[in-house]
Amino acid sequence: MKAARVTRFGGPEVLEVEERPRPEPGPGEVVLEVHAAGVGFADLLQREGAYPGGPRPPFVPGSEAAGVVVARGEGVDLPLGARVIALTAGGLYATHARVPAARCAPWPASLDAPHAAALGVSGLTALGALVRVARAQEGETVWIPAAGGALGGVALQVAACLGLRAVAFASTAEKRALAAESYAYADAREAPPPDVVLDGVGGDFQRVALRRLRPFGRLIAVGASAGPPPAVDPLGLLHASAGLQGFHLRALLAEPAEVAGLWRTLTGWVDAGRLTPTVSGVFPLCDAGAAQTSLLDRARVGKPVLEVGP
Repeated sequence: MKAARVTRFGGPEVLEVEERPRPEPGPGEVVLEVHAAGVGFADLLQREGAYPGGPRPPFVPGSEAAGVVVARGEGVDLPLGARVIALTAGGLYATHARVPAARCAPWPASLDAPHAAALGVSGLTALGALVRVARAQEGETVWIPAAGGALGGVALQVAACLGLRAVAFASTAEKRALAAESYAYADAREAPPPDVVLDGVGGDFQRVALRRLRPFGRLIAVGASAGPPPAVDPLGLLHASAGLQGFHLRALLAEPAEVAGLWRTLTGWVDAGRLTPTVSGVFPLCDAGAAQTSLLDRARVGKPVLEVGP
């Protein structure tokens, strides 16, 4: 089998494709023949050594993929040949990968491999943050920054499915035009006040968004692509009756029963034609470094994906 391995912390050149022995599943595990793997900012930060608690080289990155079960360990009910989407801590930039069976979910038949690989992290992050953490209610206004990105594009669709009034923010007119069903802005100071903010940006955006929250509004921090946000004044939140909470998909994945319910909701919307992730580009495994670099392109719309096999 082949895998793209981070040999040392650094730029895209530290990703090298190598031959490795095909893994064998342990109890509760499956081996996937990976068809496509999603590429996210966490992968890039891990490669640079800038991800808190991230792996140390050498390691194979990749936390989401679409593939087919080709081997299974003791206690696994998934049949051989099952088409699944896997979400795990890493190792999916490879033609074959060993993953816990509990981290596999059904691959919607309406999606090809690249789009299936782009669904898991963004879909569960958007839905989990809005439903589990923010407890967003139909008719509420939700701000979604970086609406042209992988998470933002899926979050706009999830918000629409939940009956929320989505307010999109994007850096270019072309990206704002993609949010045709939403209100779209370049500057958070011009937008209507939100009940909920799904903040994957951080930085100055978070400071403005917290100040603009309606009473009893909630800002859910799911990322910080624009850099660390400024310090928060707890007394300011108190007097504004506002809330700030973090959300990391890792915590949600520790609750498989809830994940299964959220996944049924997501795939129901996919099958009904109401939700489709956007793929910004498809790269071969040998170009994993270029796929990660494309995340920094402000013209990018959607998620880059590695097409691995079969």
